[in-house]
Formats: sequence, structure tokens, C-alpha cells
Amino acid sequence: MTEINYAFRERMLKAHTPGFRDNDQWERVAGTLVTDAWEIVYPECCEEVLEYAAKDLQEFLSVSMCVFVRARRVKDIEAELVHRNNKILLYVGEVEAKEDLAYRIKTDDDAIAVAGRTPRAVAQGVYFIEDRMRAHLGPVIEYLDETRKPLFPTRMIH
Repeated sequence: MTEINYAFRERMLKAHTPGFRDNDQWERVAGTLVTDAWEIVYPECCEEVLEYAAKDLQEFLSVSMCVFVRARRVKDIEAELVHRNNKILLYVGEVEAKEDLAYRIKTDDDAIAVAGRTPRAVAQGVYFIEDRMRAHLGPVIEYLDETRKPLFPTRMIH
């Protein structure tokens, strides 16, 4: 069967694959399970890239994983870090690595926290979460507490 000319453009407009979830696969993974009761929390006074990353994660969870979470901006992210039940926390904070795009991701039963040196680093952490969930075919990510950094510098090609 041949493809209609330029049909690939329609596929390129879709950022996330619909219905990627496979309940038989992801239920075997021991880790943090994100459900509809969760929310994505990020600071109010942030750069746009952090807000875009939060909304991208929200869209990924709804389109690909059929999990509908709320995204919420807050004035005091420190208070949210204390009361972290059922939250994905995205914020700029201290990370051991010195690279600008370094981030720390920590997951447990109650929360997923992504702290990056810069807002772009936090976005890299969000993409890592999405990749892990795609690998597990469901809204679950294994228990982690690690600092990650990119292997290669980001390049733009036009």
C-alpha cells in the first residue's frame, strides 16, 4: 500500500502517540505509578520553557497513557516539596553536576521530583520521564535517585 503524498506531515504534527499504554506490560514494573489523582506542580515565576515542559508532560500522560493529571503553578514550591503526596514536582534547584543541563530525578511511592540547574535542564528531566514511561508502556517509572547530564551538547539544525 502506498502512502499519500506528504501524509508524513500529518504524523509529524502529533507530538505523542495515542494509546501507547499496555496494561499487561507496565503492571510488572516496580516503581512510581502516576494516576488521575496526581498533579504536576511548577513554580509561578519561571521561564516559559518550564511551563512548556509541564504542559508537554500533561499532554503526554493524557494522550499516550490515558492518565489525566492537573498542571498547577504555585508561588511557593518549597511548601509543595514538604507536602509532596501524588505530585510531579518540576523546579530549578541545586544539582551536584556542574553542566547547565544537569538534573536530578528522585522517585518514590508518593512523588516524582525533577530539579534542574536551569529550566532547560528540568525539561530534559521531563523528557527522561516520558522516555521511561514509553519504555515501560505505561504510567510508571522505576524508583530512582540519580543525577543525570546530557552526553552531547544540544545542536540546532535548520
